[in-house]
Order: sequence, then structure tokens, then C-alpha cells
Amino acid sequence: DQFSATAHLLDDFADSFSTDERADETTADRIRAALSEQQIRVKQVVCRIDERGHMCVELLLDGQYHTKNREAFRRRIGALCGRSFAFPVVARTETETRIAFTERCAYRVVVGAAQLRSDGETLCGDAFECFRDGNGRQLAVLSDGMGSGEEARETSEFVSDFLARTLEFGRGVENSLRLLNNIIKRRRAECSATVDLFSLDLITGEAMFY
Repeated sequence: DQFSATAHLLDDFADSFSTDERADETTADRIRAALSEQQIRVKQVVCRIDERGHMCVELLLDGQYHTKNREAFRRRIGALCGRSFAFPVVARTETETRIAFTERCAYRVVVGAAQLRSDGETLCGDAFECFRDGNGRQLAVLSDGMGSGEEARETSEFVSDFLARTLEFGRGVENSLRLLNNIIKRRRAECSATVDLFSLDLITGEAMFY
């Protein structure tokens, strides 16, 4: 079971590097033409749309390009694409400038947490992780180690840390949980833990609960 779960998880990771993205050549041509009209030397424009419909735009410009108005430039690219973009990531070399736009998140997450330990215990048996993955999602993992004290704390921390590390790639929730379950069952300590997992798409607002 553990080998099978690991194989499925690795398959999920492989999928994350070969997602069903498509190129939007029409929009790329529109951006290229608009920038050329402004006398900006364009070497390449790549416009990609991922499997969830999110768009990213990468511009490769000749020379060290510096825009006088970043906000106007961002809005201009957004208008050409019919999207709202965050401020771009800009990288310059001596000969070219690379500018990458990703869609602006519609939602901002505010996180708060409090932990209480059982009477007579020095440690809380619960653990949590809140983080963003590389695909515009906010995730929260809450684990309750069965019982109380050090053993419960150790198991819940292992569970939350394991899921945070595997889910940073934005893939494989079901298989991550399956592999985790097999690992927990084979631990020497006779302590299990619950998992509550929340995944929020910060662009669309869609949420998944596990």
C-alpha cells in the first residue's frame, strides 16, 4: 500500500510539471503589436493559460527596459489581455529584460490561531500549517493528535508538516493523504491524528475542504 501510494504521489508531482496549459497566440500578437507601436523592442511574448483558466504573460525585451509608470504599464497589459494582473516580476541582464505578469488575486487571507493545552500538560496536542502554494492557492492544515501531551503533539506536528511539504507543489491532495495514512499506521507510537484541510483559490474564490 505504501509503495502504491508513493507511486501515485510521484505521478501527481509529474503532472504538476506537465499541466494542460495552452498558448494564447492571439493575445500574444496583440501585446507584441501594441508594444512595438510604442517603440519598445520586443524579442518574445508568451501568453499561457493553465488548466484553471488563469493567465500569465512573459515579455522578453531587447536591452534594459525601464518603464516610467509601472502602474500604467500593468494596466495596459491587463487591458490588452482582458485580465487584472499583479505588479510584474522584472529581471534584467546587460542585453535584455524579462517581465512576468500573473493574474492578481481577488482575495486576501488573514490568518489567526490560538492553542490551548489540556490541564496538567505542558504541550498542546494540536498543530497547524498555513501557506500558499505556487499556483495561487492558500492552504490550511489542522491536525489533532489523539490524546494529549507530547505523543499527541509529535504526531500532529508530523502530520501538518508532511502535508505542508508535499502540497507546496499544488498537487496530490488525495494521494498525499493516502500516503500519510500508511506512514502513520506503520509508526511505532500507537497514536493517530485527524486532518482537516482547506484549499482556497485566491483568484476564483473556489474552496475545497478535506
